[in-house]
Amino acid sequence: MGGVLRPSGPVVLLSDADLTVPADTVENVLATISCPALSPTGIIRIWQAWTYTNNANNKTIRNRLGGASGTVIFGPTRTTQLSQTALIIVSANKLTNSQHVSGITQNGLLTADGIAPTDYSVDLSVPFTIVLSGQKTNSADSLVLQHVHAELVRP
Repeated sequence: MGGVLRPSGPVVLLSDADLTVPADTVENVLATISCPALSPTGIIRIWQAWTYTNNANNKTIRNRLGGASGTVIFGPTRTTQLSQTALIIVSANKLTNSQHVSGITQNGLLTADGIAPTDYSVDLSVPFTIVLSGQKTNSADSLVLQHVHAELVRP
């Protein structure tokens, strides 16, 4: 499930295909962003749009830095909205093993939230991946990654 695209310039992943979490309750990878090694001033921007069932059941969206079992850098749990859009910014903190992650989100109620800036320590001096995944507590619910655009702003 999911697709892998290799870097071909500043855009490292662009997908407008609906990528749907299957009818189960485990975490499912929907997209993998393959990134080249970053410099100590490297920056990656990830735009994403999700839709899901509007009910009381939890639907969890995750972005992991460093692969499918990597560090969760964005992981909201949603229930009674219809959609989530997010801009996630990963920037090196003048070191290849220290990142600053920030961003902004908007849920289906047109409420904007800031993502608290957080520092992480993942080695980005070698090629790495960022994984977008989803998980539901009820297998009958829907959770769909409708759009993802990842851009290498500065290698």
